[in-house]
Amino acid sequence: MSKLIEVLIIEDDPRIADIHRRFIDKIDGFIVVGSAHTGAEAKDWIAAMKPDLILLDVYLPDMMGTELMTFIQAESTDTDIIFITAAAEVSVVKQAFRGGVIDYILKPLTFDRIQDSLHAYQEKRKTLASPGKLQEESIQLLWHPFKSAPNSTDITLTPKGID
Repeated sequence: MSKLIEVLIIEDDPRIADIHRRFIDKIDGFIVVGSAHTGAEAKDWIAAMKPDLILLDVYLPDMMGTELMTFIQAESTDTDIIFITAAAEVSVVKQAFRGGVIDYILKPLTFDRIQDSLHAYQEKRKTLASPGKLQEESIQLLWHPFKSAPNSTDITLTPKGID
């Protein structure tokens, strides 16, 4: 059996954090290792646990999740981030995108949406754990996980002599 993916939930509303935990408990391969309700509490968890994945809300009582994102990247370089938030402002989405956030889920979320996101994340981790080189299709699926592989009829042949 492979190692469970450790998840830290950072959400200011304890009821919402509990919903996230219940959803994750239903998805094989993941385990919630903690839950923080403030940025300060989250920093302690991150420093101590260095989780594989953080589910991060943008609006925390003592700081913005985008501010905490910078701390996470400095303190725990192998930790990935999924935003689960009501924040839809372009500036926040842009910061998340440029900061390497692997998915952005708007509240209210559904079980299916978080399950799809976590399964895609699980596949990315598996691909990146492979030794050696990756095929182009595997690399493309890292950025486009829901895009299906091309059918044999969709493949365009390159002219003779061009690799």
